[in-house]
Amino acid sequence: MIGQQRRALVIAIFAILGAILSMSFMPMAIDSIYSSIQNQVRSSRTETNPNATEKVYEFDRIVSENRNLSVSAQQKALEDFRAEWLATRESGNLMDTVDKFGLELEPKIEITETRFGGRSEIASLKGLEKGGVSRVVREGTRYSIYILRQTRILPVSGNVVPDVMEEPVKGYPGSRQPATIIALGLLGAILGGVFGDVGSRLLAKANERWRLMASGDRVTVFMGSFAGILASIPFLFVFQGLGILGPLLVFAMMVGFSFLGIYALRSMDDILPWANMTTSRRRTGIRILDTNVLIDGRIYDVAKTGFLTGELYVPSFVIQELQIIADSKDDMKRARGKRGLQMLKLMQSEFQIEVGTKDKNVGNPKDPVDTRLVRLAKALGADLVTNDHNLNSVATLQDVRVLNLNDLVLAVRTNVLPGEIMFVALNREGQQPGQGVGYLDDGTMVVVERSREKIGQSVEIMVTQIIQTERGKLVFAELADDPNGTDPSELGAAPRRPRP
Repeated sequence: MIGQQRRALVIAIFAILGAILSMSFMPMAIDSIYSSIQNQVRSSRTETNPNATEKVYEFDRIVSENRNLSVSAQQKALEDFRAEWLATRESGNLMDTVDKFGLELEPKIEITETRFGGRSEIASLKGLEKGGVSRVVREGTRYSIYILRQTRILPVSGNVVPDVMEEPVKGYPGSRQPATIIALGLLGAILGGVFGDVGSRLLAKANERWRLMASGDRVTVFMGSFAGILASIPFLFVFQGLGILGPLLVFAMMVGFSFLGIYALRSMDDILPWANMTTSRRRTGIRILDTNVLIDGRIYDVAKTGFLTGELYVPSFVIQELQIIADSKDDMKRARGKRGLQMLKLMQSEFQIEVGTKDKNVGNPKDPVDTRLVRLAKALGADLVTNDHNLNSVATLQDVRVLNLNDLVLAVRTNVLPGEIMFVALNREGQQPGQGVGYLDDGTMVVVERSREKIGQSVEIMVTQIIQTERGKLVFAELADDPNGTDPSELGAAPRRPRP
């Protein structure tokens, strides 16, 4: 529950940040993209004509550059120059006349015919003849006079320049409207929430894997990542001329080199000095219950006594298997499946059990349940609670700790010794003639010789032999008052007091 609340808080924070960033920067990005596209479209609107030509006018421009003079003084100097040059241009020197009035000469100024259409202040220059002198022209903050030297006809490579009077597009018209801002905020909140959700999941998974990782593997990951970073540094200088694309390429190469370094080091585990640092997986105190132990039911009594400590966890695929068994057409299987589900419900009512919240490490859902149980226990550093002998063996081989209920039963069974006197109730015949069979309180079978007549009674017996089998202990005994019985001294032990 705490993990889910923390994850919801992270998603909410990223959603708010996404909305704020989107409303702040997305309008500017939209303006930039829209302006770039529109201006590119305008600049590409050309008329193709392989025979197109354009008239070019070449002028000498006389400019007043004396900033100490007033505007009227500059205009007067240019007017006086124009008057004198018109009177003396047949015999006078242009440079000398310019210097006389303190003006500046800018020779060979070329203006195409197209440019005249975009600059109204010089449009009148088109009417000059060769050698003609214009009137005083105001260009921005300065004044000038143009003298036409010559005109030429030049090819323009098949492209005619479009209307130069169009103002460049500066942004999308509706980018600052309230509806647009709200829509961008919602989009940013959605993207931020998704990023927060995915990021928190990946971070939690990486943290869990790092926490359970052996020391030698941690060193391998660190060294491989460090080598990848070093290998990518030279590419900072190679891609520095690519603008914003450069850092992205360098980051991609850094990630690629890091993975390559980790893979290379893992392939050399046999010779790496830190490879022997691997230790057993850290135990997390989680106890995973399998299908058989729920169907068995004894796990409830063990948990109720307090001997089963730690966090109890039931994977979702175990519940699915119980449901499949409960839906079986076989009466016996159906009863077992229902008993497992009822046992789980009973345990949930009395103990804190998590169900299906940690199943992200189980791998392929098509794998057998036992395989997924072992993989999950290994990934979580958990203990596996079962009474399945085969699952016990497989898990032990893969360094997974197993708590086997059968082993627990064997460990807590009554310890009897040869020569011990006790009471037992005989309830059936044995396999051999004259034998009677009874059971101790823990379920241990007791076979009593020459006791067939005592079946249905509680008799005093003496233990003569104990045999350990795969299913547990098997006790052989004789009646304590049997005259043909074994002498206790022959058993190597003195008679012991009967158990109360």
